Amino acid sequence: MSWLWGKKTEEPQLTPLQAQRQKQLDSLKQQHRRIVEVNRDTSYRIPFNVGAQTFFLDITLGVMFPREPPSLRLTPKGTHTLVEASSGIINSPKMAAFNMHSDLGRLITEVIEEFQRNPPLMPRDFPPPDNGFGSSTGPSLYPNFPSQPPVTLPRRSDSPATFPPFPTTTLTHQTSQPMWSSVSDNFPEVMTMSDTDLQALLDSTEDQVLWDKMATAPVIASLKDEAKRLSELNRIVALENMARKPFLEKKKSKLFDLYSTAGELRQEFDDLQRQQETLAQQFDPQMIQEQIRIAAAEAEMQSDAVAEEFIAGKMDLDAFLGNFLEKRKLAHTRKATDDLFGRQVQNSF
Repeated sequence: MSWLWGKKTEEPQLTPLQAQRQKQLDSLKQQHRRIVEVNRDTSYRIPFNVGAQTFFLDITLGVMFPREPPSLRLTPKGTHTLVEASSGIINSPKMAAFNMHSDLGRLITEVIEEFQRNPPLMPRDFPPPDNGFGSSTGPSLYPNFPSQPPVTLPRRSDSPATFPPFPTTTLTHQTSQPMWSSVSDNFPEVMTMSDTDLQALLDSTEDQVLWDKMATAPVIASLKDEAKRLSELNRIVALENMARKPFLEKKKSKLFDLYSTAGELRQEFDDLQRQQETLAQQFDPQMIQEQIRIAAAEAEMQSDAVAEEFIAGKMDLDAFLGNFLEKRKLAHTRKATDDLFGRQVQNSF
């Protein structure tokens, strides 16, 4: 039957470089089932977990791959001996030694295993820099908090007009001296006490005595002011959130209504789609032509049955001529309709 369908088109032969490239890709996809193809045959991404952190290994294959090694990049960037700090590109001795006969899938596996053995350090893994909250050489027991700028709560532009007006509140944290300072600044009376008096103060069973001295310290007063400022800020935010509750409830109710309407419209759409498919199948030109052919065949069979009855002597001449001519005419009419309809369908396509 090859003469009916024509000669079979032969697939183009792959060059040795293309064949080796395909072999490397097959090895990569076979060993890493979670691989995602970003760009066909050129870019891939493999997710892997290191503890609770998810990393992505981005693989880029150049035009000359596998004659030249692939480009590997770690996302998000982390600090590691194999990763360049600026670009996140992975450099390893095995990457430099990569050639056409290397196994790309095995290379990627070894890189991922190295990261899992020695996890890359993320920015959160490093101690924060000294921003005035303590000494850079080590943690300080009494850090000096810097003065904080005024905190203003602006009105949102999308707030409904029904919200009760809240005054714009500005809370300013002002400190005349560092919140935490030396013992001599906060407890000056301690400097005048002898060792015996200090030991007696520590050994005292009355905690109220020690607490009274601490409560009058400037650092405690500063902390109380800070706690009061934050409490006032929380109160204002809570009041605004409570004022938004009716607005959110109204939006939530509207969302439920829209969701219900969407469900009804989806059901109506599915019903109409099924109806459309049924009508499309019913009025399909090929289906119509097939029904015409069946009807023509039935009319011809009926005319043949009338002729057989006449030959068997079961029908007189007048009845035979009337029935036979009517059935035969109907059969020829339907055959002609089939032929004409078939030509119209063929010309329309």
